[in-house]
Amino acid sequence: MTIEDIVGGDSELIRKLSDEGISNADELKERLSVPEKADELRQKLGVDSKTVEEWKEKLETEHEEEEESEVPEQKDGNGYRAHAKPALTPDLARALRVRKELSLRRPDFLRAEYYKADRLGTKWRKPRGKQGKMRLAVYYRPKLVSKGYGSPAAARHLHPSGFAERIVHNVSELEGVDPKTTAVRIAHSVGTRKRKDIIAEAERLQIRVLNG
Repeated sequence: MTIEDIVGGDSELIRKLSDEGISNADELKERLSVPEKADELRQKLGVDSKTVEEWKEKLETEHEEEEESEVPEQKDGNGYRAHAKPALTPDLARALRVRKELSLRRPDFLRAEYYKADRLGTKWRKPRGKQGKMRLAVYYRPKLVSKGYGSPAAARHLHPSGFAERIVHNVSELEGVDPKTTAVRIAHSVGTRKRKDIIAEAERLQIRVLNG
């Protein structure tokens, strides 16, 4: 991907980028990776934050496509092959990044007064006490579950790699699986012989097996 592809062929922006010593996508990506430098560059170019975010998404998408097209190295003659990666749209790739960032900041949701008895456990239960301080959201009690802590809808229920998951019990259930968007997980009840058959067929169809 060239600078022209990223900025949409805007000759004035290309000239300003050249004046800043940026002549290719790698140099632009390096500058945008540092928030302070990215903000400084944005002001010099006279563009808004949304435009800069779009550039970052294009650069990130290009990086992911390059990873998918890489030829995996051979190790010790065992024919090591990298895991298949999904075909992600820019919007979905961004949603996955946002989900990851949110999950790092999301608090642990604990059961009210779990510390008073071991038998209660810490698993979340909605507090219902009329005068319960946790139900009243008093600041010194654990946080309540609320929709504000949710993940982007586009990335919900997806594997961290970006694949949608499907449970399979036999070889026939691999039919109709799109290897670009869906990965399979072999059910825990499947025996060794059938598991080997599923893995072999999945490799033939270039379908990723998450627990193979």
